[in-house]
Amino acid sequence: MFFRNLIILAIFACGAVQTAILPLLAMTSVAGFWAFRNRRRAGAVEQNVTIDLGSPVSLKKVSGFAVLFLILQVVATLGQRWVGNAGFQIVSVLGGLVSSASTTAAAANMAMHGHVSASQAGVAVVLTSIASALADLPLVQRQPKLRPQMRELVLSSAFQMLLGGAILFAQFHWVGSG
Repeated sequence: MFFRNLIILAIFACGAVQTAILPLLAMTSVAGFWAFRNRRRAGAVEQNVTIDLGSPVSLKKVSGFAVLFLILQVVATLGQRWVGNAGFQIVSVLGGLVSSASTTAAAANMAMHGHVSASQAGVAVVLTSIASALADLPLVQRQPKLRPQMRELVLSSAFQMLLGGAILFAQFHWVGSG
């Protein structure tokens, strides 16, 4: 998800990548490390877990993405107008709880059209990615077959979010002020 959001941002708002690349790559690295670590541990034990996700390109899913993108675009624009940068970032976090891809696309689109700065869009994408990682935890908790892995997932997610947030903060605190 983190890497996908970075690619979406790069496609639509290349200038925003400068702000988002370090936190998103750090979070991707942590997720990759945890996945590789757990995969090696499970190598000796054959796990037969099947998850049916359906087609990612069904008309229903594409239409849902489009509607969500439109709603997020309107709400983010209104948030930006009425509350300023904080309103845009709040909408981005809330949007990440629903769909980080749609929220990333909306933030990138707003930056591409000059409604927000590239830096604001980069911050929004990092925040929406963090919110989305947090929102996935209750979904996993409800899967009985995955409950044994819940502790590991919570630790991994917490580390991803803290690292991404810390890097974002450091960029603005030290690099932004220099």
